Amino acid sequence: MNNRLRIAGLGAATLLIATAVTAAGFGAPGLAAPAFARSGQAAASVRISVAGIDRAGKSVPVTAFADTGQDAPIRLTAKPRTISAGQYWIGATVTTPAGAKSSYSQTLVVRRVTIARSQTVVLDARPGKLVQVSLGVPGAANDGNGVQACLSGGQSGLWQESGGAGTLYVVPVASRHMTFGYSSTWQTSSATYYLAQQAVGGIPRQPVYHVVPRGLAKENLVLRSGTTTSGYQDWFLQRQFASKCDIDELSLPTAAPGSRSTAYLSPGSWQFEVFANGSSWQDTSELAAGHSYTNTFGAAVFGPGIYYPTLDFGQLAYFPEEPFGDPLQPTGDECCDRSSISLSLNGRTLKHQTMTEYKATRSFSYRLHSAGWYTMHVEASRYVPGKRLDARMLSSSETTTWRFYVSPQYATLDSVMMPVTATRYVPQGLDLENRAPAGPATRINVSVLRASEPGWTSRGYPLSTISVQASFDGGAHWQTVRLVRQGGHWVALVPAPAAGYVALRSTVTDVRGDSTVQTIYRAYQIR
Repeated sequence: MNNRLRIAGLGAATLLIATAVTAAGFGAPGLAAPAFARSGQAAASVRISVAGIDRAGKSVPVTAFADTGQDAPIRLTAKPRTISAGQYWIGATVTTPAGAKSSYSQTLVVRRVTIARSQTVVLDARPGKLVQVSLGVPGAANDGNGVQACLSGGQSGLWQESGGAGTLYVVPVASRHMTFGYSSTWQTSSATYYLAQQAVGGIPRQPVYHVVPRGLAKENLVLRSGTTTSGYQDWFLQRQFASKCDIDELSLPTAAPGSRSTAYLSPGSWQFEVFANGSSWQDTSELAAGHSYTNTFGAAVFGPGIYYPTLDFGQLAYFPEEPFGDPLQPTGDECCDRSSISLSLNGRTLKHQTMTEYKATRSFSYRLHSAGWYTMHVEASRYVPGKRLDARMLSSSETTTWRFYVSPQYATLDSVMMPVTATRYVPQGLDLENRAPAGPATRINVSVLRASEPGWTSRGYPLSTISVQASFDGGAHWQTVRLVRQGGHWVALVPAPAAGYVALRSTVTDVRGDSTVQTIYRAYQIR
C-alpha cells in the first residue's frame, strides 16, 4: 500500500493560514495590546523583513507569517514590508540544504516578537529539536511526520510543516496560548497507522513520542460496489480537534469498489471521506483506544430520504436534489439521475415536470388554489449523459408516491413540511458486492423517516400502518414480508431465491390518511 502524508509546507499554506484567522482584537489571548493602542493613539508604521539561519549556521531565505491575533496573517520575506508596530508571533519553516557537513532538514521556528522599530527578524533553526515518533509495531515503516502550531485555539495563526523521519525539527517555545501537535504515518503490509495528537503549552523542549498498539483504535473502512454511477477515488482521513487547529488529511490508496482497508488511529474524533466522480460520502466518528469500528460506504439499498414536499404561504415545492442516497451515509451526495414529477388533485394532473442535475438547479413548485388531498408522484432513475451504466447497477430506479392533505388554511402556512415519510433499508449479511446468500432469508432493518428540515415546521401524525413487499421478478409480482417491531425500527426477513435481484416496496400511512408508497428496484442482489 502506498500512502502519502498530505501536510503542506508553510509556503504552500498561505490560503489555509489566511482562512484560519478571526478578528479577535488586540485583547486576543497571548498578545498584549501595545501602549499606543491602549491609549487610543494611532499605531506607528515600521519596515520589517525576515531572514533565516539554517541548522548549519548559514543564512537562508524564508517566507514567514506574522500574526497579531486580530487580523489576517501578514506574509513577510527578505523584502521589507510596512506593518504596524506591536506584538506579533512570527513563524516560518527554515530549510537546511544537504551539504558536506549537514543533512537536509526542515525546522519550524515560531517566535513572539515585539516590533517597535524597523528591523530584520531572524528565525534561527539551530536550537531546533528533532521530532521523534516511534511505534511499537514490528515491521512498521515510518512514511513521514508532521507538526503544526496555532494560537488562541486555532482561531488565529497556524504554522505547519512535514518531513521524513529524521528530517523534521522544531524550535521550543513556551506559551499557554499556543497549541502544538504532531502527526505521523506508518505502514505495514496489512494496515496503515495514523498517529495524531495535540497539547496546549507551546512547542515542547523534547518533541519525542512513543505510541503502543493498545493506545490506538482500529478502523475498518469498507467500500462496497454496485451502487455508484462512477469509480471511486482515495479515502481521506482527518483528525478533528476541539482546538480547530486541524491536521491536514491523510490520503489512503485509491478505494477500489468491493474492497476494505484497515487503519489504526489515535483516539479522538475522526472524519472519513470517500469520493467518486460527482459523488462523495463522509462521516465523523469518535474513536476510543482499544476498540474496533467499521465504517461502510456504498451499502445497499440506495433510496430517498433527504428531501420532501414543503408548503410556504400556498407555494408547494419539492427539490429532488438527492433521490438516491447511501442508507449508512445519509449526508453524502450521489450523482447522477433523471427525475419525473407530477402533482395531481382528485385525479386531475396539475403539473408535470422532468429534470436532471445537468442543467438548472432542480426544483418543482406549484401555487395551490384550493384545499384537498394532493398526490405527488416521483419517478427517478440513474442517468449520466453519454455514459452506459454498469449492467449490475443497484437501485437503478425508484418511485415514490406521496398523498397528503392541505387544509383550507394553506395560504397562511409558513415553512411547513408535508406529513409524509421515506423508508430506509439496511440489509444484513451482504458481501462487498452487496449480494445476499441464496437460501436463508435476508434480515433487513427497516426505518421510517419523518419529513424534517431545520427551520421548517414538521406536522407529523401517528403512523397507523406500515407494510413491506418484495419482488424477485422486477416488480411483476409482489409478496408481503412479515415485519417485527424492534426498538425504533422494524425487522423484515426477506426470502432469498436462487439468484437475481430483489425489489422492495413500502406503504406507510398515518391516522389522518397521509401516505407514502415507495418502490426501489434492484435494491440488492442474490448470489
